[in-house]
Amino acid sequence: MNGIMKWFVHNPVAANLLMVMLVIGGLVGLQKVGKESFPSITPHQIEVSVVYLGAGPEEVEERIIIRIEEAVYDLDGVKRVWGTAREGIGFVTIEGLDNYDMQKLLNDVKARVDSINTFPRLSERPMVSQPVFNNAVMRVAIAADLPEAELKEMGRRIRNEMAALKGVARVELNGIRPYEISIEVDEFTLQKYGLSFNDVAQAISRSSVNMPAGKVDNESGNIQIMTRGQSYTGADFENIVVLRNEDGTRVLLSDVAKVVDGFTEDKFMAHINRKNAILLNVNTGENPNVVAVSEAVTKYVEEELKPSLPDGVEAVIWDDQSEGFKSRASTLISNGLGGLALVFI
Repeated sequence: MNGIMKWFVHNPVAANLLMVMLVIGGLVGLQKVGKESFPSITPHQIEVSVVYLGAGPEEVEERIIIRIEEAVYDLDGVKRVWGTAREGIGFVTIEGLDNYDMQKLLNDVKARVDSINTFPRLSERPMVSQPVFNNAVMRVAIAADLPEAELKEMGRRIRNEMAALKGVARVELNGIRPYEISIEVDEFTLQKYGLSFNDVAQAISRSSVNMPAGKVDNESGNIQIMTRGQSYTGADFENIVVLRNEDGTRVLLSDVAKVVDGFTEDKFMAHINRKNAILLNVNTGENPNVVAVSEAVTKYVEEELKPSLPDGVEAVIWDDQSEGFKSRASTLISNGLGGLALVFI
């Protein structure tokens, strides 16, 4: 070591060249380093969720949670399993062992869950995923005194435009309720037509569905035939035929029930400046750059979005994580330059 130090002392040009090379290499590497306020976290966990509308927490636990836990607890790589039952939905979390291949565990869990054939008939298809906790770069709020459906569609359009900006990996739309079509059946009206609740349910199941109808072979090739009868709007459901009489008259669903094309009964609502609001969380992907993404989103909001919004609609940027990153980076750079100055002195 002493020999190397003596050589650099007698060859100052080489020492200066090495220093310049190190500085240049650091500046080049700085451009490739991800810039984020907090690191993204991928936990060693697999999450299984099953929607079971209308069921209470106890029923969800007995008919959903326990069956999933019994199916996956003995898989290789599983550290522990726990479940959470809520009204209408159940979650099961599988924690993997450290250093175990989580992709393999994810595939194994999917295979086990898909093999369960004892779920309730009215439950929805299980969703298996590995959660990734990304920190939002910034949030954009859209506030307006508009109907909820119109505000939601506006938010979807803005989300798609923001997701196409350079550096933006995903834009989450929050503060909104999912669409829901509810059918409120009148018991006295059913008795009037001689119908039961099951008759109505079966009529909806038969009519609101897409089904393959085979294929036709000809000289030009194969033609796939499919009947498309899936109902998507309230008007579609209202026109479903519940009963056909011998004289040719028909009883529609709208004659025996009230069809409400609206939203779920969630209690969460967002407001800004006393106006209904939706929230858009902007997230980055691999090799993030919070400063560049923040600048791109801010430019889009100020130069494109705000001029195009109708009167009375506000776009507000808040919780910009790039501000904290700039502050910490400025402190780091100033301390580094101070240390470099002391070296020369």
